[in-house]
Amino acid sequence: ALLAAREDAAQRLALPFDRAILACAESARLARDTELAMTCYNALAASHVAGHVRAGALYGQGMMTGTAAVPRAIEALRSGEREIAQAGARLVLDLAGDGIVTQTCAVLPTLPAANQILAVDSLAARGDRRAQDAVLALVLAVDPDVQVAALRALASLGGAKSVMPIVHLASSEAADKTVRDAARRTLNR
Repeated sequence: ALLAAREDAAQRLALPFDRAILACAESARLARDTELAMTCYNALAASHVAGHVRAGALYGQGMMTGTAAVPRAIEALRSGEREIAQAGARLVLDLAGDGIVTQTCAVLPTLPAANQILAVDSLAARGDRRAQDAVLALVLAVDPDVQVAALRALASLGGAKSVMPIVHLASSEAADKTVRDAARRTLNR
């Protein structure tokens, strides 16, 4: 009924309807009513729907479909829309299985800098040390914010092989001061 009312609503009422549909989808997902949840999530996938609502639908749909959502999570990480990329990063953190870590690490070098930071933070929070090599490669990134995020992540993901590159950055006069400081903090952990 809510979906039908949304179609008849004026444009100015679209956002409240979309939020209500997202709330229904989440309730249905938690109640394991897959059919209703997917119907609602699919209705919120259109480009005219507000980004934060589409992101919520993407995340909820991803959590419902589990490992089958890995390609959509990776696609979201590539997005130029901040909310969509954030939903992809949340899926990196929350999806079960190894595939999401492997696929995220594979695309990490190709992501926009802001999305690399989101992905690295999610990988670090996930705590899967298989991400070490991909994150370690980012300590040499051009963007100092990406380097700092990678160094911060290596505090939990790093092992013996990450020590020397971090020592090099901590002592390099050519490195940005924030990068050197982040490297020193990482070494102190």
